[in-house]
Amino acid sequence: MDSRVITAIFYLNKGWSPKDGGQLRLYPFPKTKSVDIDPIHDRMVLFSSRTMLHRVLPSHKERYCFTIWISERNDSMLFKSRELAMGEREAARVALMNDASNTRKQLWELLRMEEVRKHAVKWVYRDEWLASLIQSHPSGNEQNALLARFNSEMEIIEHALRPLLPILEEWRATGGGEFGFNLFPRPRWL
Repeated sequence: MDSRVITAIFYLNKGWSPKDGGQLRLYPFPKTKSVDIDPIHDRMVLFSSRTMLHRVLPSHKERYCFTIWISERNDSMLFKSRELAMGEREAARVALMNDASNTRKQLWELLRMEEVRKHAVKWVYRDEWLASLIQSHPSGNEQNALLARFNSEMEIIEHALRPLLPILEEWRATGGGEFGFNLFPRPRWL
């Protein structure tokens, strides 16, 4: 399990202008609008390593930054209790996914589970993910291998999330928005 909790990016781009590209794009699912952040000198961006899908847009000149990941200790009690809770949530996820009588709200409630949401977000933003792979890797064997892995992962996600796909596709086609309930509960530490 990846122990990264927070990603911090600090930009070192003096004289940067929007035409230079290289913006950080965040996908704050279930919001439909992505957020682009300019890589301006002395700017620091922090976001959840676990829940925020992101990419870097093509850059038209050299772009500089450094990244720091804030992690929880793998041997900490918090990490161990999180692993136990994940096992319990996995059992609940399997039960919910296999019950054809689930309501729309129950299926959306599945997205509160980090293990489900991270794959659903990849599926929803698959076009952006594919574009990112193509834009960030030159044509050739490496890109072909990444595209094959992308296709394989999409097949696995589609199989695993089959009951959710019609709802996710509707969300994607209609521009999403709010769903009338709190998909992401407040963190315990707030």
